[in-house]
Amino acid sequence: MKRLLTLVLCCCMVVVLLSGCGGKGENQAMYYDIPGEPGNLDPQLADDTSSQIVLQNIMEGLLRMTPNGQLEEAAATSYEISEDGLTYTFHLREDAMWNNGEGAAVPVTAKDFVYGFQRLFNPYTRSEYREMYSAIDGAQEIISGTKNYQELGVYAPDDYTFVVRLARQDPFFLQLMTLPAAFPCNQEFFESTGGRYGLSEEAVFCNGPFIISSWTEDKNMVLSRNEEYATTVVSPSSVSLYFISDAAETTKRFAADNLDAAKLSSADLSIAQEKGLEVISYDNTVWAVLVNQKDETLQNRDICKALALSLQRESYFGILPTYLKAMSQLIPSTVSVSGENYREHAASVGVGYQPEVAAQKMAAGLSALEVDRLPRLTILCPDSDDAYASVIGYIAQVWQKDISAFVGVEKLSLSDLYARVDQGDYEMALIPLTPSYDNPVSILDRFVSSSSQNSVGYSNPDYDALLANQIGSAQEVVAKFAQAEQMLLEDGVILPLFCETTNYALDSGVTGIEFSPFSGGVFFRDAKKVE
Repeated sequence: MKRLLTLVLCCCMVVVLLSGCGGKGENQAMYYDIPGEPGNLDPQLADDTSSQIVLQNIMEGLLRMTPNGQLEEAAATSYEISEDGLTYTFHLREDAMWNNGEGAAVPVTAKDFVYGFQRLFNPYTRSEYREMYSAIDGAQEIISGTKNYQELGVYAPDDYTFVVRLARQDPFFLQLMTLPAAFPCNQEFFESTGGRYGLSEEAVFCNGPFIISSWTEDKNMVLSRNEEYATTVVSPSSVSLYFISDAAETTKRFAADNLDAAKLSSADLSIAQEKGLEVISYDNTVWAVLVNQKDETLQNRDICKALALSLQRESYFGILPTYLKAMSQLIPSTVSVSGENYREHAASVGVGYQPEVAAQKMAAGLSALEVDRLPRLTILCPDSDDAYASVIGYIAQVWQKDISAFVGVEKLSLSDLYARVDQGDYEMALIPLTPSYDNPVSILDRFVSSSSQNSVGYSNPDYDALLANQIGSAQEVVAKFAQAEQMLLEDGVILPLFCETTNYALDSGVTGIEFSPFSGGVFFRDAKKVE
């Protein structure tokens, strides 16, 4: 499970702080900390938050999401959908240009979108995002190896017309077109980078509001206004992004007025509140325990169900810090479907505490395994917050009492934890799940049998069928998502424990920065500040 679990795509359902005052921003520089050096600015591969933040500011796709959750044209000026819902035709801007600050600008054409999608499905690219676009004609066959990636249903009948043919309807396809994985790629430039595309300042081609003017390893990156950008006016002249992995250091820098905005922990909100600054908060990350379905013991479905049914969330209510809230559901409250809040329409989803039924399931599981008791189990737990291990400790006490399950905790860094999960070297693991875009499927798809993100090893044909069929009214689609979510929870594949609040604060006089509850997105195109 790559960083997509905590991160992946940042361009959906953003909210913006707007203002009618402030300067024109013609020569204003913005300053912001990102959680580390970008790992890869190849949009078809980028899987860390820092890369996603940079990409959404230096590139853009056919469409983007507006502050109120509506789609708007970006590299495209208009689009049509056929009556059968299977053909999408996008008409591109004829004034859009590629630019990296060196040499002549190059037009962005439909061929760049065709090549971008072909790269996404090229098996040598090994993109973890291709399953998200599996509705495209030929996609499933390419994934299974029975078709060549160049047979994907994407076409460029002329330089400024891009056509996508679907094999099945996907009511959320336009949302997917706003994500970095759907960004264009100029083939000539890509091939000129000699395999280093996205890995250095010189190996990045920009069609968004900014270009990279400098990239200092282990220090910072400076984005400068892209003078070739024609979609709309870009307010700031530059954006300096500093690579700061220590959240406490970012808090100090914001308190010292060295930053124009910052992501703050709930414990540090007083710094902004005492100054009367604007704060935006989202309950957007669910922390849950993955139960490895490939483990010799935990692959038994009754054992997993016993763990889920004996999870007593009331046992740790009293020890949760203010920024964590007990959670019995997998999809956070920030997610919507067709403009309607998903959680409000799927409020009944969840598995309650049922110790007697849990004991029965455990007995059935042990009988099937022909053992008298479970071996001692271990939960991998991030070492970044003592509250995580404390919660696991309370849960383990109840499991020991109700189903005689003995569980220990192994604390390690989140990066090391992800590596263990990717390798399948774990029994259970506490991980954060943040939707990569505004739809329940952005989390639910990670548990489809064929998904490259399905490192838990879950396989259920009924679940796969629910996720494959997203056709119908908003109410019908929500019902399918809720049924799929309930199935995951009842099968004990993943055990939600608590939801974490993410906070963003803006310095005095700063307006127009857009924040997203999905994968930590920050968009600077319209940023201004009163000098």
